[in-house]
Amino acid sequence: MALSQRNWTIHALVRDKDSRKAKQIADIPGVFLVAGDIRIAHSLVRLVPPNVDVVFHCAADTSTWSGHKLRQSDINVEGTRNIIYATYEAKAQVLVHVSTAAVYGQQKTQPYTEAAPKLGMRCSSNYVRSKLEAENIVIRAVERGLDAVIVNPGQVLGRFDTTNWASLIRMTDNQTLPGIPPGSGCFAEAGAVVQAMIRAAEVGKKGENYLLGGPHASFEDVVQIIAQELGKEPPAKVIPPWMLRGIGQWNTLKARLTRKEPAGMTQDAAWFVSRDDHFTSDKAIKELGYAPPTLKMAVKTAIAWQASEGLVSPVGQTSGPQEKERGDAVPAEKKVPKTRNAFKRTPPQVMKEAEQTVS
Repeated sequence: MALSQRNWTIHALVRDKDSRKAKQIADIPGVFLVAGDIRIAHSLVRLVPPNVDVVFHCAADTSTWSGHKLRQSDINVEGTRNIIYATYEAKAQVLVHVSTAAVYGQQKTQPYTEAAPKLGMRCSSNYVRSKLEAENIVIRAVERGLDAVIVNPGQVLGRFDTTNWASLIRMTDNQTLPGIPPGSGCFAEAGAVVQAMIRAAEVGKKGENYLLGGPHASFEDVVQIIAQELGKEPPAKVIPPWMLRGIGQWNTLKARLTRKEPAGMTQDAAWFVSRDDHFTSDKAIKELGYAPPTLKMAVKTAIAWQASEGLVSPVGQTSGPQEKERGDAVPAEKKVPKTRNAFKRTPPQVMKEAEQTVS
């Protein structure tokens, strides 16, 4: 939507043109759906138009179940390698790679910045490890000539989310949330993250990371705001980390026996909601004009969209933030400046690495 408002022509890669999510964006002005799979390098080369301005790589497998490890690595790691290959072949001006703040792992010194060491490989979560491995692939490609920028969102609230925090909002609405997660995080609003991604394409520095967060808050504070906006009573207790880990281990064990994905908490999910994560977005604010809204505004936006989709009760329906409230960094009509040089032919070193997934 944000790109459409700038009168961009958008080629949106989807796995299935007939899926519900694909149909939601099909009618947006300037959007052309192309069906493909980032795990198949040759198909991407055919689908990415030549000489495009920007490739936004947003696709990822966010599963927290170890049973999806191979699929997740294929999508997150090999998929990123394939996107780089297609970016070069299309002679795109810049790649914006969407990663996650989780690749920084658990930092001893908080709040941390982009200069902190990335400790994600120490994490038990395959999602975190695979996203860090994908980042490393992007960075190696940058060293060989790729113009790419990496953005690292924190906890994201906002429109179009039906999982993640959206699930917690729905459980708070129907009073099925058994307790409050014990962790904390930096909360970003999806619309503000989108604006920062566009600015990263326009003015982001080659090979740089940009942490995209917002107000730091405990999950207890967030649930309290969600309940207040919905007019519901929040759970009375915060679940201790050891209990969540125990539940996650039990569900993971059952899944190994049944070979079915757990319906509840997993070990990786327990890690995510139990950790304390506090970073600063000062670099993105300064260089990208990133403007995260208040936590309450981000929650209102998420609830308003869910209410409009009939996913939560109408009592939670509120007006989403206006553009100025969300802190848009760029006027809607501004396009990517032609200051970046178009790519030359792919350097042999990068082609060699990319072709490992093609052969």
